[in-house]
Amino acid sequence: DEKIQVALTADFMFVEDHKVLVFHERSTGCIGAVVMTGDVARDRNVFCKWLTEMGISSTGGVAIQLATDAEPAVAAFITSASESMQWLVEKAPPQGHEFVGAAERSVRTCKEGISVIRSELADQNLGLNLNTQSLSDILRYVCHSQNLFSHAHGSDRTPKELASGSKLKEPTFAPFLARVLAEIPDSVKKKCPMASRFVDAIYIAPVWNSVGCEVIGELSSNGEIRFVRLHAKSIKHTIPLTWSTKFYQDLHQLVVREH
Repeated sequence: DEKIQVALTADFMFVEDHKVLVFHERSTGCIGAVVMTGDVARDRNVFCKWLTEMGISSTGGVAIQLATDAEPAVAAFITSASESMQWLVEKAPPQGHEFVGAAERSVRTCKEGISVIRSELADQNLGLNLNTQSLSDILRYVCHSQNLFSHAHGSDRTPKELASGSKLKEPTFAPFLARVLAEIPDSVKKKCPMASRFVDAIYIAPVWNSVGCEVIGELSSNGEIRFVRLHAKSIKHTIPLTWSTKFYQDLHQLVVREH
């Protein structure tokens, strides 16, 4: 069918008590993941953001083939995320090796990424406090790193480059929750005029469909220190690489200090 422009495979995985939808776009090799929070509008919004990252417009008349061997809830959630898209849903056959391979690799990539982050933090005597917010941050980090740095289909292009249709400059990246110096945006500068151009921060993930970085920065306003999520215009790495403990004392929803 000439109208089939995109092909997705999707499946559920579980991380402790959290249900996660993981999906893979066949032509680019891009992956994405959505923590199923029960807030359907929120979850569908995250799914559509991943589609945009994969070069798929959620507003144009795009036809998408969806293959899944999971329960009908996968198809119901995905096909209702954007009514402007035409969906062709196929149940993957029991021996559908092409589907099973893509789905299993995507799930394995996500689980291995979580394990690597946990190991890095454990080396700093830190442990993840795995809740909806932190797991969403981690999976966004893991999927972006896969899309930005892996090689798609054995080529010299990354999945993100195939999705964008052009060669991209080296992305700005840092280890998850590592300390960086973040250049604050003008909107934050207006609210905190005494703040320095670069502030102490920890790295979260790339900003959706942007070259910017999401960080948690330390801001001083009216003599009060606050830790604020913001979209940094740029970041500078600190040498040697460190994980600043002062952030974790206030951001216990992300990590906890182990004893």
